[in-house]
Amino acid sequence: MSTTSKVLIWSSIIGAVSGIGFFLYSNIKKAMDFGLKIQSLKLNSYDTSTINITLIAKITNDSNILAHIKSYDFDLFVKDKKVADINSSTPATIKPKSSLLIDIPVSIKTETFKKYSDYMSIISAFTTSIANSQETYIELKGSLSGEFSKINIKEIPIDIKYTLKEIIEK
Repeated sequence: MSTTSKVLIWSSIIGAVSGIGFFLYSNIKKAMDFGLKIQSLKLNSYDTSTINITLIAKITNDSNILAHIKSYDFDLFVKDKKVADINSSTPATIKPKSSLLIDIPVSIKTETFKKYSDYMSIISAFTTSIANSQETYIELKGSLSGEFSKINIKEIPIDIKYTLKEIIEK
C-alpha cells in the first residue's frame, strides 16, 4: 500500500472519530442545557402544620440523544425564604427533541418558620387571587443528575424563578 493511501485512510479515520466526538459533545451540551420550567402549581391541602403542593414542571430535551434523569435535589424558596427541600430518585426519560411533564410534590412544614405568622403568609400566598400574587416569587435552586448517551452527569445546576402570577396564568 502506498504512503498516499495510508495517509488517506488515517485521515478518514481521524475525521470520522472527530465527527462522532463533536456530535456527542454538542448533543450532551444541549442535553445539559435543557429547559426546566414550572408549568403550574397545584395546592393539594393545607392545615396548621403542613402545606402540600405539587409543582408541575416541563423538562425539554433539545438534543438529538436520549436523556435519562436519575434524580433531583432542589431547595424551594417562596418570597425569598427557603421553605422546603425537595429530592427524588424517581427516574424519567426524555426522548430527543421532546418534552416531559413531571410532578414535583412539596411539603412545607410549620417548623421551617421561626414565626407562625410567616407560615400563614405562605399559605396566604398560595390561596390569594392572581391580582395579589404578582410580588410572590417561587424559586427552585439545586441540581439534576442524569445519563446522556451512556455518560453520567452528576450535577446539572438549576436556578429558576417565577412570580406566582406567571405560574397561575400559564
